[in-house]
Amino acid sequence: MTKAAELAKMGEVLTSSQLGGRRNVVINGGFQCWQRATSITVSGFSADRWRSTTGAGGAMTVSRQEFALGQTDVPSNPKYFFRHAQTTAFTNTGYNSDRTRIEDVRTLSGQLCTLSWYMKADASRTVRVNITQDFGTGGSPSADVETAIVSSQAITTSWAEYTVTFTMPSISGKTIGDDEDSFIELGFDYRAEVNNTFTIDIANVQLEAGQATPFENRSFGEELRLCQRYFHRWDSAASNYFNIAIGYVLGANASRAVYQYPNIMRAAPTIDHSGTFRVYDGTASRAVSDVTFQRTNEEQVYISFTTGGDATANRPCEMGANNDTTCTIDFKAEL
Repeated sequence: MTKAAELAKMGEVLTSSQLGGRRNVVINGGFQCWQRATSITVSGFSADRWRSTTGAGGAMTVSRQEFALGQTDVPSNPKYFFRHAQTTAFTNTGYNSDRTRIEDVRTLSGQLCTLSWYMKADASRTVRVNITQDFGTGGSPSADVETAIVSSQAITTSWAEYTVTFTMPSISGKTIGDDEDSFIELGFDYRAEVNNTFTIDIANVQLEAGQATPFENRSFGEELRLCQRYFHRWDSAASNYFNIAIGYVLGANASRAVYQYPNIMRAAPTIDHSGTFRVYDGTASRAVSDVTFQRTNEEQVYISFTTGGDATANRPCEMGANNDTTCTIDFKAEL
């Protein structure tokens, strides 16, 4: 582990209950950040740090919605809210939920804490709220502990704030796995709406030690950096020849660059890419036939590009999209 990563790990210990002195341990509770997409129709990540699922036979659209300017139903003047529209009913009571994971099962353990959120629906609906303590993987970790902190919450058609104060279960006597991937998971569970179509809107989700306080607004920049510890997407949407890095030509058909992530990630990420890339060395632009990622760690990765076989070794080069605004490289270190 690098020195910077060691310092970051030390920071986790200092902020396991609160993020750098911040009250709200939920990242992206105001739904500002949607790096992957602002709308999804299959189970998976929706807003950053949030996973959405639909039960058997169901179909959904989860999307970012914008508040009207000057609205007063939800205080603190938020810009966005989260919408789960169940467009086809699910037919069992398995996972149909929106949930987020908070790093480190030690977070708030044994403490009095409060969850607060705003919610409304298309009709009278019922929501269950769960907290799950997951002790991670590796070695012999303890089994998950799931607590229904609200077994049946009635939701109306108007925005309303909901709060529940509870004691997070103690982890005394438990065993955390060796892989540094334990977490607590907060979930809004819609099992009571089996066989129904519905729309539920969520805003300003906050989990904190002690009693409820007003929602903690963080700037978009701060929230994005917190999200990028777990996921970061590079894309070429800004320009069809947008560069990812400046590197050098290794040989006739190979070039390499070091790409440094915008934030130290939770762990060495898995990496996916799509689109068409090119390498330009000042004399010619060469199409890339293969992209590989090497020496991946929490801070950076070597990206190697395979091109045609006529490049001159040791020349500096630009690496990026090849007349393509749909290129993406995803760096994933989610829990």
